Amino acid sequence: MNWGRRGTLMRERRLRVCKHNAYREHTEYGTMHTIDEDLTKMLENAPKQLDAEERTNDTITNDTMKHFIFGYGSLICPQSRAITAPTLTSLAEPVEIRHLERWWSARATRESPPRDAPGCYKDRIEGWTPMGVRFRRGARCNGVLIHVDEEELNKFDVREAGYERHRIDVGDILPHVEAHELPDNEDGDDDHLRAIALARVQCSNCRIVLERGFEKRRLRSTTNKNFENHHENTHSVNNEDDDNSNIAVWVYIQSEDLPANRNFPIPQSYVDIIMRGCISISHEFAKKFLQSTNGWWNDGKSSKACDVDDKHAAMDHHHTWVNDRHDPMYVRADSSYSIENGEEIDKIIEEHHPDALKRRVVMPL
Repeated sequence: MNWGRRGTLMRERRLRVCKHNAYREHTEYGTMHTIDEDLTKMLENAPKQLDAEERTNDTITNDTMKHFIFGYGSLICPQSRAITAPTLTSLAEPVEIRHLERWWSARATRESPPRDAPGCYKDRIEGWTPMGVRFRRGARCNGVLIHVDEEELNKFDVREAGYERHRIDVGDILPHVEAHELPDNEDGDDDHLRAIALARVQCSNCRIVLERGFEKRRLRSTTNKNFENHHENTHSVNNEDDDNSNIAVWVYIQSEDLPANRNFPIPQSYVDIIMRGCISISHEFAKKFLQSTNGWWNDGKSSKACDVDDKHAAMDHHHTWVNDRHDPMYVRADSSYSIENGEEIDKIIEEHHPDALKRRVVMPL
């Protein structure tokens, strides 16, 4: 391991320790926002010390390294990003990542008293299930590419407590294209994608990433390397052996894979924030998000304690998705937006997940 890599790993380990402690102590519906505030104070001096260490041991300084975040959930929404990094001015570029699968699989807990779950179960809602991803061969995940500086990256590290930051291969980053832009509704080759992407890309730094991605795929093709065989369910995060070592594209992956259940349901207030960001790009982008997201339905057994006349009985085996628009569980929710646009969002969701939507239940007051 070279010294530059060692310095980066040391920094990430220290950040993870701080995040883990803050996550364990503070994460709940009403106090999750304190993570951003408290942990930022904890890290105010650490980045300067660590940066100096990295400059000593690495031939590539922070001045030449360009950092990017791939946002696949709430970070798709510009209003949500601005809560964490108000100084963030760069435009987010819609993209698609190969070999990355999105699913409801993270976990957010709370320390305040649990809320009653809907239905005739005697369950208690102890937290909720945010979005997660995993590396998986053949999968695809749409989202946005966000250029950030070191300070902004640290802020998003704080926000994503409970997640670990992993590096994405630039060769797996594709531009988002609409179906009508592709010939015969096919995926299109790289030359066609390149022409579309570069004609409309708005973020100059994101253009560099897309260019590098096109070039890397071209080189793989011309050298007849069977790169696909290298993508299993695990993923190498070390790109220092190629020409893209001064570009780091990061994705936040949950520390544990924990699907939604009755005690940790999917909150509609969180879904609305993601859909808000997707719809701001295009309705097709929103549909692609729904199509490529797994885990909406988590089957369970019906409770024998339920009375057949109970209005919740038919759906009681599946309330892993709750409508909390009137009383949001998600701390960065926008109640006004959800109430005003809820009907439109539900119509789009119904096209792709009608069965799960039918079993979404209203959170009791």
